Amino acid sequence: MLISSIIDVLMERRRQAFILRYRFPDHIWAKALDLQIGLKEEHRGVIEHALRHFFQAVLLARRRAVAMPSDAVDALWHSMILHTHEYERFCRHALGRFLHHSPNGAPSRSAESIRAELWRTWVLCCRMEGIDACAPDRLPTLFSADATLLPAAGWHYSLKHGQVTFARNGRNRQIHADLIFPENRDRFHWVNPLSSA
Repeated sequence: MLISSIIDVLMERRRQAFILRYRFPDHIWAKALDLQIGLKEEHRGVIEHALRHFFQAVLLARRRAVAMPSDAVDALWHSMILHTHEYERFCRHALGRFLHHSPNGAPSRSAESIRAELWRTWVLCCRMEGIDACAPDRLPTLFSADATLLPAAGWHYSLKHGQVTFARNGRNRQIHADLIFPENRDRFHWVNPLSSA
């Protein structure tokens, strides 16, 4: 059992290193520019960084679902998926399995499962960037990409009075209690983002 745990930790570290070192090919980036109106070449570094964080969150979630909170970053992921052989190779080395894509609006996904996936993504991305998930002083890159890079589109997360809010299509919504954070903040520290949901 101990040897198995050690091997698992070593494999996870190896996969994390692969994700961090991975160079997104130019043809994949070019396709992402075609897929998402408003993306520009100068956005490449931020979007690649955010997608690396997404893939690390997938790895750290240990087969539990995570959500993609950014249209800009999702465009690069979609571009990877279109190059099936490269994407399959990437998934095998980075995650040890093929990562399927389920759109946020898929009928098979309940609001509760989307909330749990978004919460898990939020916590893991906050950990990666040294942010307190319960009392953030800034947004993780994956959650700030759209507001920064796609002012007229995407998911716009922001911090207002210590709470995280988001807007899409001009409709403001608050994440604080009804989307990411549990209803009872006093129980926050017992909520495990890696629990199944």
